[in-house]
Amino acid sequence: MVAAGSTTRSDGQWSQNSQQSSVGEAIQEKVRALASTVASRLLARWRGTLDHCSPSEDVARDFDEECAHAGLSGLLSTAREVGERTEALGAAAIRGFAEVDGGAAATFLARLAASLPWSHAHVEPPAVDGWSAACPSRRQQELIWAWGWRDGLAMTVCVPKGDTWWFELVPARNLECVEIHQRMGLRACPSAWVRVYRGQQETALEVANDILQHWRALLAAWWGVIALTRGQVALDEAKKYASTRYQGGAVLVEHALVQEMLARAQAGLMAAEVLLERGFSGDSTSLTMGARWAARAGEEAARMAQQIFGGYGYMRDYPVERCVRDAKTAAAAGGVLVRYRPTTAEIAATPESMASSEREEVFGQGGSRCARE
Repeated sequence: MVAAGSTTRSDGQWSQNSQQSSVGEAIQEKVRALASTVASRLLARWRGTLDHCSPSEDVARDFDEECAHAGLSGLLSTAREVGERTEALGAAAIRGFAEVDGGAAATFLARLAASLPWSHAHVEPPAVDGWSAACPSRRQQELIWAWGWRDGLAMTVCVPKGDTWWFELVPARNLECVEIHQRMGLRACPSAWVRVYRGQQETALEVANDILQHWRALLAAWWGVIALTRGQVALDEAKKYASTRYQGGAVLVEHALVQEMLARAQAGLMAAEVLLERGFSGDSTSLTMGARWAARAGEEAARMAQQIFGGYGYMRDYPVERCVRDAKTAAAAGGVLVRYRPTTAEIAATPESMASSEREEVFGQGGSRCARE
């Protein structure tokens, strides 16, 4: 009877977890659809020229207005209210933007990253710009790289102070844009070198090293979501093209080599999706490995789609060449192809019998070393 009772409680717990999972997936789907709608409105406002014009602060300003109107500006606060994980809800919104435009997704990621420390500390700062993640210029230490830049916004800057890390909210009056960067992909997201004039900051927050390492892995995973989604968009376009393009006595999709290319690219995307889903649910190992795999799979899928298009894949008349540029830029922005290579190697070599705390220690040390290098 005790065994039967235990089974009943187990079944009840499983049912409750299943219901919670279904509710979480429904919320994520709503956020994804809302983000996709916002990106489509922004694309319509700029008449589809986001990729053809130079990076502009006006685009970022319109983006912030659309997000505020849709209620996406307070996504992290919403996640706390509904009891949903920030990682998963942020990834859903980023995916929705990336399905329409990679640059819009990058701008939203910059806003999320800038708000992440303050949301964790339950501090409500004014609107902030992209989190620089302590990325100063080697030539001039007062210059900091900023994603999603636009004039008039405060910036969250991560700086080392001795053996600890601090987040500082630098007010707009202490910032000066030096140069708007011209990039290959994600062109709707203006990025810039910004000069920071040191002074009294409005808000400062000390952060533990393990939390900082987790945030770094999370941001890399969010960049991986952009690369993954842009790769999927390119692959979907290649499938449609291959089903109508007649060559060699049959449509392309009937050729065995093309089928193998499509299947290999789709398998890589699906594997990365599974790792990221586990990572956003709280598995730090999957989060780190998923970030790297998503960046690689997204870029490879986009390049595979470009090969299927042939010469058309390099023309702006088709969306594939843009997806290739976006996926490659997202992978480089997250640093996942280089920064996390030693980390993933250490995780793969870690025995399964090692305690969870020891695995976390290995992950943390690997991430710190890579960041210093």
